[in-house]
Amino acid sequence: MIYNKKITTWLLSLLTLSAFLVSCEDDDTNDGTISDNSTRNIVEVAQRSTSLNSLVAALSQADGNLVQTLSGDGPFTVFAPNNTAFDNLGKQLGFADAAELLANVDNALLSAILTYHVVPGTNRASSLSDGASFTTVQGEDITISLADGVQVQDKTELSSTSTAANVTAQDQNASNGVIHFVDKVLIPQALIDAASLDIRPNLPELVGDTEALSTLNSALAQAGLVDVVSGAGPLNVLAPTNDAFAQLLEDLGDDYTGLESFDNSVELQLLADILSYHVLPPATMGMGDDEMDVLQELAVGTVETATGATLDVAGAPGAFTITDSFGETANVGAEPISTTNGEANVIDKVLKPAAIQEFLDLLASDDLATTVGNVADLSILGEALAATQLDTLFIDVTNDTTVVNSFTYFNTATVFAPTNAAFTALFDALGPNYNGIGDFQTDAEIALLADILRYHVVVGTITAADLAPGSVDTALEAASLEIIARGNAFVIGDATDDINAEILTADVTARNGVAHTIDKVLLPAVALAFIDSLE
Repeated sequence: MIYNKKITTWLLSLLTLSAFLVSCEDDDTNDGTISDNSTRNIVEVAQRSTSLNSLVAALSQADGNLVQTLSGDGPFTVFAPNNTAFDNLGKQLGFADAAELLANVDNALLSAILTYHVVPGTNRASSLSDGASFTTVQGEDITISLADGVQVQDKTELSSTSTAANVTAQDQNASNGVIHFVDKVLIPQALIDAASLDIRPNLPELVGDTEALSTLNSALAQAGLVDVVSGAGPLNVLAPTNDAFAQLLEDLGDDYTGLESFDNSVELQLLADILSYHVLPPATMGMGDDEMDVLQELAVGTVETATGATLDVAGAPGAFTITDSFGETANVGAEPISTTNGEANVIDKVLKPAAIQEFLDLLASDDLATTVGNVADLSILGEALAATQLDTLFIDVTNDTTVVNSFTYFNTATVFAPTNAAFTALFDALGPNYNGIGDFQTDAEIALLADILRYHVVVGTITAADLAPGSVDTALEAASLEIIARGNAFVIGDATDDINAEILTADVTARNGVAHTIDKVLLPAVALAFIDSLE
C-alpha cells in the first residue's frame, strides 16, 4: 500500500503540474517576468518564467529540498538569477554553460549558492535602502546599493571595486513573498573557498570602479587603451589620481579644461603617449624554454615603460617616489592593488613623458604663414597667397576646431614653395602683361593664380625623408604631382611633363606642416591652357 500511495501521489502531482503549465503558457511577458502571480508561490512563479529555467533546474537538483521550502508559507524575498547569469557562472568556473555547470556541481554547494539568494520576509524594492544589509537563509550577508539602480553586492566585493548584480525586474509578487530578477548569480564566501575563485578585478575594472581614479578611467577610454590594460600581463600600472590629472591640465594651459579638450588626432596621440608612459610591461625571467613573464616590480633604480622610456625610482617600499622626464617627482601609494592581470600603484602626479615637451614646443612654433613670410626669397609667394586670400589657410589658430578648411597642427600641409626667381620665370613665360602678382586683376586671373597655388599644396606632412617616387594628390582638385627620383635626390614633375622643379631647401618646418623651397612654379593643366590662350 505504501508503494501504491507513492505512485498515486506522483501521478496526481504530474497531472497537476501539466495542467498548470498548459493553463499558464501564455502569461509570460517579453522579459520573462509574469503578469499575474498573486495566487502562486515562488517556485510556481519561477517555473512560469522562461528566463528562470536554469534557476528552476538548480532548485530541483540542490540538496535540502529547496522546491518544497520555497513553496511553503514563507514569506521570502528571492533575488532570482536569470539564465544568462547561470551561464556566466558556469564559464567563470570553467564550464561551457549552465547545463554543464549543473551536471558537475556538488549539490550541497549548489544549495549554499541558491539559499544565498533568499532572504526571510517580504522586501519590496520601495523598502530597500542604500547600504542595507540582509542575512540570507544560507547565513552570509548581502548588501543593497542604490547608487546606480537597485544592485545587490555579494562576497566578491573588494574595497576598490564593485561586482554587484543588477536588479533587472523588481517586485514580482508571489503568494508567499516577492521575487527580484537579477543579472548575476550572487557568490557567497562558501563558493569562493570551494572553487578557489579569483575575485580580483582586472586593471580596467579596478580603475573604473575606483572613484579617485575616474579621470584615469575616462582617459583610457578616450585614448583607446582600455584593451591594452585589459590584456595579458602582468602589467604594473602607475595610476594618477583625479587631482593629479587636474594639475596636468593646469600645466598644459588654458586651452585644456578637461579630457574633452583632447579632441584631435595629435592631442589624442599625446594622451595615449602620456598614459602609456604609466604602464610598466612584464619583465622576462629565466632562460630559453624556461622564460616567463613576471610583474615588473617597483624597486630603486630605473624601470622601463610601455613607450620604451625609463623612469627613476627612489625611496623604499611603501614610500617610493618616481621621477619623470621633466625631473618632476610623484609619490607612490603605500601598497599596490592586486588585480587579475597585474598591479596598480596609485600616484599623486601625472608623469610627463618627453612627448609633452615636444607638443608644447610644437604649439610654440610658427605656423606656415609666418614661416613662409619670414623667408625673404619667398616674398612673391607671400604676395600671391594674400592676393588670392589663401594665406588664411596657413594661419594656425591653435586648438580652434571651429576653423574649417584651414591647415593646423592636427591637419598639416606640405607646401612646395617657389622662390622669387621661379615666379619671375613664370611672369616671363606669361608675356609682357605680367610683371608681378599685381597684374593678376580679373576674376579669371585671380582664380587661375589660386589654382596654381593650390597645385603646390599636399595635405599632410611630407618631409624630405618621406619623399618617395610616385604620384601625390594636391589641394587642386583632380590634379597631382609626380615625385621623381634623380640619383640621391628628388625632383617634382608637373603637368608640363617637361622641366621638373628641384628642391633647393628641404624641411622648413612649421607648426602646421613643412615647406620645401623649389626653383620652378609648378603648372597644372589649367595654367597650361591659359598660357596657350595668350599665344
